[in-house]
Amino acid sequence: MKWRWTGLRMFLAVVSLAGLLCSLVTAASADTNMYDGQWRFTFVPYLWFPTINGTLNFTTPGPRGGANLPGQTPPGTNVGVTLGPNSYLTNLNFAFLGYFEVRKSNWSVFADLITMSLSSQTSEVTTFDIGQGRVNLDPSVNTSTSSSFSTTLATLAGSYTVLHQNNTTLDVFAGAQLASANAGVSWTLTGPRGMFPQSGTASGSQQVIAGIGGIKGNIQLGGADSRWFIPYLFDVGGGGFTTYQAMAGIAYAFSWGDVALTYRHLYIDMGSGNLVQNFTMSGPMLGVGFHW
Repeated sequence: MKWRWTGLRMFLAVVSLAGLLCSLVTAASADTNMYDGQWRFTFVPYLWFPTINGTLNFTTPGPRGGANLPGQTPPGTNVGVTLGPNSYLTNLNFAFLGYFEVRKSNWSVFADLITMSLSSQTSEVTTFDIGQGRVNLDPSVNTSTSSSFSTTLATLAGSYTVLHQNNTTLDVFAGAQLASANAGVSWTLTGPRGMFPQSGTASGSQQVIAGIGGIKGNIQLGGADSRWFIPYLFDVGGGGFTTYQAMAGIAYAFSWGDVALTYRHLYIDMGSGNLVQNFTMSGPMLGVGFHW
């Protein structure tokens, strides 16, 4: 099946990359003190397996009320599409996820990048507005509706460590987040709804930026020599769009880096009338971090 091969290729690619990086940095990073005042670096490729939910809002091209051909969606029509719940791997075409940090003593700058493309996602046209007010549709009238969705979420922030004791740390950070989305929908309903056609397509794209702030760090488990810890992150953002995320889990530190199994929840809302609304991605995440 397509998703099995796609997921397997992604997994093998991350494992191969992790193995290569491990061989390159192990000698240089054994027992590295990330707070010794030297320039230090962290790279974390990771896998994330979220369930995806949300609403997409499309507007068909042309001025509202303009002429349209029979059977076509009138110009300027707003089409609301409910997305999910969808399995990430089932619909995955491509994905890259990674975290990179540059640190000197308590100061650091980090970047987090999520880019993915998904298709054939289960969807339902639930509202439309052709200029006469919003009409709600029962999801059961959708006989064959699917969406494609690609997104890039890029975060760049500066951070300062306010607590560092053994493997327990607390950083506060502030920065910016870019959200870029492209989506399309193809629908077939049990019948036309007035001027809204029985079948049709719509697409849209949008790019917005928001300021963010939050905390991240580790909570050491056990005594001073314990290598087990809880990684965590929480941030909120606003301005160009509303966003927040939370992440926590369990991790083990090796001399070359660490391996973490966490759960991550991400929420994005570009606002009323915009493409992406009440969009959530929640699921387990596996990361391999390298420090040198």
